Amino acid sequence: MKRKPGGWSRFCTLSAISVLTAGAVTAALTSGQPISAATGSPPPPTNKQPWEPAPPKITATQPAPSVTKPATPPAAPKAATPGASTAAVPMIVDTDIYGSADDAGALAIANAMQDNGQVNLLGVMVNYPSKWGAPAVSAINTYYGHGNIPVGSIKPAAGDVASQDYAKYLAQNFPTQITDGNTAPEAVALYRKLLAGAADHSVVIVAIGLETNLANLMNSPADAYSPLDGMHLIAQKVKSLTMMGGQFPASNATDGPEYNWKADASAATQVVNNWPTTVPAEFEGYEVGAAVSTGAGLGGTPTTNPVRVAYERMIGAGASMNSWDPIAMYDAGMGHSGLFADNPDPGSVKVASDGGDKWDTATVKPQHYLVTSAPPDQISSALESLMDQLPATAADPIVAHYNELGGANSYLGKPVGSEYVPTSGGKAQDYQYGAIYWTQASGAHAVHADILAKYLQLGGPASALGYPTTDETGTPDGVGRYNHFSRPDGASIYWTPNTGAHAIYGAIRAKWASMGWERSVLGYPTTDETGTPDGVGRYNHFTGTGGSSIYFTPDTGAHAIYGDIRAKWASMGWERSVLGYPTTDETGTPDGVGRYNHFSRPGGASIYWTPNTGAQAIYGAIRAKWASMGWERSVLGYPTTDETGTPDGVGRYNHFTGTGGASIYWTPDTGAQAIYGAIRAKWASMGWERSFLGYPTSSEYGIPGGRRNDFQHGWISWNASDGAITVGQS
Repeated sequence: MKRKPGGWSRFCTLSAISVLTAGAVTAALTSGQPISAATGSPPPPTNKQPWEPAPPKITATQPAPSVTKPATPPAAPKAATPGASTAAVPMIVDTDIYGSADDAGALAIANAMQDNGQVNLLGVMVNYPSKWGAPAVSAINTYYGHGNIPVGSIKPAAGDVASQDYAKYLAQNFPTQITDGNTAPEAVALYRKLLAGAADHSVVIVAIGLETNLANLMNSPADAYSPLDGMHLIAQKVKSLTMMGGQFPASNATDGPEYNWKADASAATQVVNNWPTTVPAEFEGYEVGAAVSTGAGLGGTPTTNPVRVAYERMIGAGASMNSWDPIAMYDAGMGHSGLFADNPDPGSVKVASDGGDKWDTATVKPQHYLVTSAPPDQISSALESLMDQLPATAADPIVAHYNELGGANSYLGKPVGSEYVPTSGGKAQDYQYGAIYWTQASGAHAVHADILAKYLQLGGPASALGYPTTDETGTPDGVGRYNHFSRPDGASIYWTPNTGAHAIYGAIRAKWASMGWERSVLGYPTTDETGTPDGVGRYNHFTGTGGSSIYFTPDTGAHAIYGDIRAKWASMGWERSVLGYPTTDETGTPDGVGRYNHFSRPGGASIYWTPNTGAQAIYGAIRAKWASMGWERSVLGYPTTDETGTPDGVGRYNHFTGTGGASIYWTPDTGAQAIYGAIRAKWASMGWERSFLGYPTSSEYGIPGGRRNDFQHGWISWNASDGAITVGQS
């Protein structure tokens, strides 16, 4: 992270906190005054970059143990040119990934060099105390297929975020092996473990942030990993140190110290001034990275590249920024490569108590600071070639995706057998607990557990579902899991602990999706799509309260039916009933009271429901008569019975909610006729169709002074003036 010289005002408040007593820090924070490690007085005004974060809470460092120095300082060798070797350079990176995306760019270069066999990335340490740092590092490594590289973190790590919030965004939106820096290995312990296991004088350390971890490493005592204290462990195992920090040949007097060394000035002073003289050190000053811009080329990499996303969240798509950390990383792994050179005058770096620095020619150590020997655009091109390099695993999309998910540490486990071809144009790899399937069109996606079992039961890629187009994913309600598949008209398998895994596709799935998936009234599928007994239709049942389904035929399309209406339909025999298949979803009536589904029976059929009437079936000529009168908005109201046969076996009827009672009666000879109110009451009192009148031959109609229904053998009239009922016989 970088690096206007002097840090910036938000960082100065905790400058060199590692050398302050707790009381001094508390007093300074209480007073609101900035702290200077040297005097306790406020530092001079400074400039700052807008992306830099608030000052970190630094783990206190202690004085370093003494190391015996040679009586005569050795001649200064070339400080850090590990790339000169053809062998992979063992490397540990120490980053403050957080506020500036150039840390992500540096990690892209490190991973590219790992792919190219130029470095062996032993581990990455996070030196800024945000819990999002370690997960962000892991997300980048995982993208490159290097999710197994250990990541250590300074602790405790808080939930702080920078204004651009890219580290937290990467942690929460990309595959990562670490979810919280507090659960990662502690940085110094991991340092000691990695160094103890390395060959002597082999490891290159690249420090691109605060020096707190390195200071704590220098202070560390012997432990189970090594009988050496930190200083002697470094002297024995480290080949060279490349550090982004300072400004050369001296700090800018106007702007003050560079951020990396000012943010924890005590640590910077200890590390730079007391670094073992047997271990060469190369320093990249602020001025080198500030002159070179990189990042625009990341726009040509996949949107799944977390480094691209980090830059775009910070500076926008297609933009470039300063290259402080990428230069340090490049030089540590590739050497100067004709782009850089060591400063010509022997000497060493001196860091003051406030983090300021200067090049001291009076004291010669194996140290140099970096100068450029090529134009900025040439340096930028070399950096971009590595920053924009696609992961080596991209050549095999299944391997790449497996590594993105975490490799053997993921939910898939270890590979089982070799890749194989399930169908033409596709390939697959089985694992202990799942599989990854790939085609050019669908990409590589993982299926596992019960969803995989269902997928294979149905025939896998050769089934109607096709290849997966997503990994298994959680539903928005947090209850279920699903994979989508490549069937042209859509396909999915959905799973919940209560329903198990079930397939849904085509028109039925489209209907369900249009209703809101599992968030709809239907809930989750409880069956696979299944053929109806008559061989015409298809259906899925769902978890909706009271039962729910979507039924499909080529003629009717897909329609949802649920609750009491579905229960009524089921009680009548589903699609084998007189109603046939649904031709509408369950729908609300215009008056807002009822619900209905229409069905495919020739001549029409419906089930209508209200809270008071329940669900009732109506169809054929009786339904047509009701419809002609205005459905539920007519004088008849809603059905209160299914269509029912009369006791004599001749006729059919539905009763309705109309005031005073209402019905429609039908026979083959009379057709369907509506009768209601006082006339219906009189007819009922006489024994309905069993009376001498027989069945109605007309619906109620108006006559002078009243209303009348005609019957097979007479009539009933109603007088509007006095309500008198008259029965006539023909």
